[in-house]
Amino acid sequence: MSRKYEQIINSENILCDYGCGHIAKYRFNNGKYCCEDHYCKCPCIISKNRNTQIGRKRPKEEVEVIRSSVIDRMARESKEEKKKYGSKKRTINSVLKLCPIFLDYEEIRTNPISENELQVRCKNPNCEHSKENDGWFTPNPRSIEYRLTCLNNDRFTAGWFYCTKECMNGDENHKKTFSKTMLNYYKNLDQEEHNKKYLYPRRITLEQIKERYPNFYEIEEIRYKPGEEYKRIIQGHCKNPNCEHSKENDGWFDLDRRQLEGRISALENPRVTANLYFFCSSWCKKVSGLFNRPPDSLQDDDEFIKYRREVWRYTYYSVKENKSKIKNIEKRSKKFHLDHKFSIAEGYRHDIDPMIIAHWKNLEILSEFDNISKHDKCSITLEELLNEIKILNDYRRLDMKYSFASLGENILSRKFGGSSIGL
Repeated sequence: MSRKYEQIINSENILCDYGCGHIAKYRFNNGKYCCEDHYCKCPCIISKNRNTQIGRKRPKEEVEVIRSSVIDRMARESKEEKKKYGSKKRTINSVLKLCPIFLDYEEIRTNPISENELQVRCKNPNCEHSKENDGWFTPNPRSIEYRLTCLNNDRFTAGWFYCTKECMNGDENHKKTFSKTMLNYYKNLDQEEHNKKYLYPRRITLEQIKERYPNFYEIEEIRYKPGEEYKRIIQGHCKNPNCEHSKENDGWFDLDRRQLEGRISALENPRVTANLYFFCSSWCKKVSGLFNRPPDSLQDDDEFIKYRREVWRYTYYSVKENKSKIKNIEKRSKKFHLDHKFSIAEGYRHDIDPMIIAHWKNLEILSEFDNISKHDKCSITLEELLNEIKILNDYRRLDMKYSFASLGENILSRKFGGSSIGL
């Protein structure tokens, strides 16, 4: 995935173009230099945005709309709480009925002043409401429900009662949801080992890459970012030989997850035909010459771009009206794509009306790999597509400049030698 910036080695001490006075560390695609990887992180821009909000007053109409929405949300949440916790408050009998072992871990009583309230002891021994000081306090219903859930799930050290946040933070025995074993384990670790095993456990390591993807490890030269090995930030060389991050210039840059996955799949999976080299920016990708399109590519044709945009506009409404008729449409995501059986490129070459290409009979759900590998190929012929639409008998719902019959006969006579499907 191309980035909107590239990290530079600023030997000339070029200053940030956004006015903060710091030395620039990044160069954006528009040619500007900045001290951060995004201009909104620059201290000068942050102060400007903060000053524009000082003294700002909302109109009365906007304040009323916000106030009414907040009131509605609070009323809705209160109804949900009643459904979840019950409209009646807990009693000692109901607590023991839900959790018979409750008295083995906690003390509970009825408030002497109000019989409808329950009281418990604070877990912080230094608090005036604790057992050590013979104190009691009234907890909120949520804390009682959470403690009951923890005890029923054998999480005995979670959900303890505290009268305030200060008591919870000041209690040395407060373990949250960690067990004593895990806390002692992490407490005795060195800072570097703690960071490796606790802060960054999910990032892939070089040892795992070497074991799982030997072809990739032999071809590509990768390493951890110097000085931050515990973060497991993997670096590689830019494929553009003229770039400062290339192997020819002994340079490195940080690789993101998509770049690693793409290059690994290109080398390990024989079905992938693309190379997916490492590039530190979109500018290096263009200059390298490895991804230049052929001169007659449709991607550079302005008429095709207009045609494709129109097809996708009609596709949006086609899916919206016929969502229940398209198989597996609920799986549509980054891993499963919406594909046109008779491709948009072939529709443009055959001069077919965009509404036919966007018809829901021409739509299907494919996996990400199958859709990308398909390119502009077709999984259905034009004759089969027109037959399916004709059988469906919904021509009137398509607002077309000319009828399906005349269009189908003209297309088939021109492309298939006069064959007719009886439209």
